Amino acid sequence: MQGQIQSPTLKQTQMKLRPVMTILLVNAVLFVSAFFALTYWAIERLPKTRAQFMTPEQVIFYKKYAAEVNHLRMFDFQKHMHQDADKDTIDFLFSKVGDGKRTVLIQGDSWAEQMILGHQSFIALQIFSEQHDTRFIVGGTNSYAPSLMAVQYRLLKQDFALQPEVVVGIIDQTDMGDELCRYRLRQSKNKAGEDVVLPYDEGAYVPYLLHPYFDLIDILDRPGNPLLKLIEYRLAKSKKMPPSGCYKEILSPLEGQLTELDRRYVESKIAAYLKEVFRAPTVVKKLVLVTHYHKKHETGEYTISVAELVKKSIEESVFKDHIVHLDFGPQDYAKEEQAKVFRAEDPFSHLTDYAHRKVFTSKILREVGALPQGH
Repeated sequence: MQGQIQSPTLKQTQMKLRPVMTILLVNAVLFVSAFFALTYWAIERLPKTRAQFMTPEQVIFYKKYAAEVNHLRMFDFQKHMHQDADKDTIDFLFSKVGDGKRTVLIQGDSWAEQMILGHQSFIALQIFSEQHDTRFIVGGTNSYAPSLMAVQYRLLKQDFALQPEVVVGIIDQTDMGDELCRYRLRQSKNKAGEDVVLPYDEGAYVPYLLHPYFDLIDILDRPGNPLLKLIEYRLAKSKKMPPSGCYKEILSPLEGQLTELDRRYVESKIAAYLKEVFRAPTVVKKLVLVTHYHKKHETGEYTISVAELVKKSIEESVFKDHIVHLDFGPQDYAKEEQAKVFRAEDPFSHLTDYAHRKVFTSKILREVGALPQGH
């Protein structure tokens, strides 16, 4: 029939498809080649990426103790330690300085942690250790308030058989806000009925949120193609979480925003810490509680001091005869150049390494060196 469109022959169809098939084949070869090349690259890259994180041994240690005390020291803590310091996995929970017959435990937040990270104060501990036959156990960890210090103390006794004769508990002004805002809702009990402070498990980013870090390690450690693991790792690392947690709330109690109920709650946590330190069996002969003013206490911007709560807790404690309260005030720095006392532009009033060693650490060590009666 005239005008009828004839169907293309099989040969014509094959001719038309041949360029398409060629392109697809070339693309497939290129894709496979690129995949294997990238996989080879990933095989070399994966160990380097994994090396940026904790070792498997450290991960087990960190997760075990963070499950009871909320968080341990920062993940790269050992990189900031003095080059002469002995480094071990235990440094995430506590550090040893010196080796002597008498054991002194130092606890607290970043003010106590500075005994290790502040190289001048660290050397001061070393010298004291050599001169006074003393071994220091420094458990200072960023943002540790009395509730966490109590749990840490129990763990040191139970799992590491530490029996200090002198305990130094540094209670910072920010501990009030930490207890009320950070740790109040994380209080719990373990299977043995002991007090614990659970780690954070929320979806928003808060300080000391641990699982994003460990999730990245899990991706890198699980079986599978190294290239696919690195891709998953990059995607997980790029995820952004909405910010949350406490910042200004940590300082608000110092400005007078402390209800009577909140005050009693913080005092109860201080009292619980005192009870834990002296809980039998114990060889503790002296507990030195240390408080220090913040810069805004001098200007009158802060109207409440944690020293008030510590003093009351001591007075009401059955162990008060074994407790010494060192309360640092501006008079302790009267002979110092004021610009060298507090770190510049620091809302949390941390001491400079110079002031921390010369005044703060020195006065604490003088008290540690004063042997308790009957020793």
